[in-house]
This record gives sequence, structure tokens and C-alpha cells, in this order.
Amino acid sequence: MKLFKNVNICDIESILSNGLLSLDECGNNHWESGKRVANPTDVVYLAAPLTQFNSFVNYGAALVEVSVPDERVRETQIADNDVNKGKYREFVTDRITPDDIVAIYIPEEFKQYVNISESVIGRITWCKMSAQYVSGTKGTGKFFIGIEELETVYSDCSSEMIERFSATAELNCSSDFNYFRGVNADGSMLDIYNVSYDI
Repeated sequence: MKLFKNVNICDIESILSNGLLSLDECGNNHWESGKRVANPTDVVYLAAPLTQFNSFVNYGAALVEVSVPDERVRETQIADNDVNKGKYREFVTDRITPDDIVAIYIPEEFKQYVNISESVIGRITWCKMSAQYVSGTKGTGKFFIGIEELETVYSDCSSEMIERFSATAELNCSSDFNYFRGVNADGSMLDIYNVSYDI
């Protein structure tokens, strides 16, 4: 079975040596207090995307592709309050060995801005990235106490916007301040959503 997991770029060297380990086994907790759903910590979580958006960067900016026998994984139910519910099917396994790793994808737009050791740079597959930004809101036609509900409108990022984001965002570790948030020329935050890695 082909599955994916977003990981931190700062963890790639360890992942290539040790595989993907559970939080309990590796002790590598990048989550801020109160940000992680109370899922078990003794398994490795993997994703099978359900939409064209295949990279869930809130977990890390590198996308690991793995291949594992079906009998080594089991599907779980994503918590209702998980930010990515409906975007992928979730599977768990005890661990992913280095031999299970097929590829590690990082957008080529990030290449000059990330820290990757020379010992593993040859294992990286540089890919194109597309993403969207919030361009406004629109009415849903639904009303609550006389007020129309609004929904977010997303538009595709231009190549210039992706380059600006890549040059100004913290990309290496999800616990870094302003991780995966770029800065516009006017100093405002540049946030991108619905990310796809062209693999």
C-alpha cells in the first residue's frame, strides 16, 4: 500500500536512519500545548489523500512516501475536531523502517531556504508545489439569527507568491515561530492553504 506522511525537514536525517517512529518511541514532540488531538502516541500515522491536495504541511514541510504491505497497517477514524478530517484516510502502523521509504519530497521552491545535511541531500526528490490563498468570503445562502453565514474563498497562488512565501517562511521545523507563514512586502502575513506537491 502506498501511503504518505508529512514530517519536519529538520528530522529527515534521523528518519532515513531510523525510519518513522511513534511519538512514544522517538520522543520527538513538536506539538504546542493544546494543539494535538488526543490520539494514541504509540503508533505511526499515515495518510491516503482523498483530494488533489496531498501535503498536510501542519505536520511538516517534507512529504514521505512509503510502501508497506496491507497487513502491516490498519485504518482508523479521524477525530471530528481534526483540522484535516475529510482530506485523507488515516492509517496506523507500529513503525516504518528505512527500507519502507520510497521517496522524500520537498518543493524545489524551498531548496535554497532549507537546512539539509549533505549526507542525505541525495535522497531528496525536489518537486513543484501549488497552493491557494484566501482571496475573500462569500455568502452561503444560509442564515443564523438573521445573519448570512459566510464561507472562505480560495484562489490559486501565483509563482511569485510561492517564491515570496518560500523566501520568508520558516520551513525546517513545525515548532519554529511562524512555521509555514510567509511575509508579504508590506509586512503582513502570507499564509497558504490547500497545498499539493507534484509527485
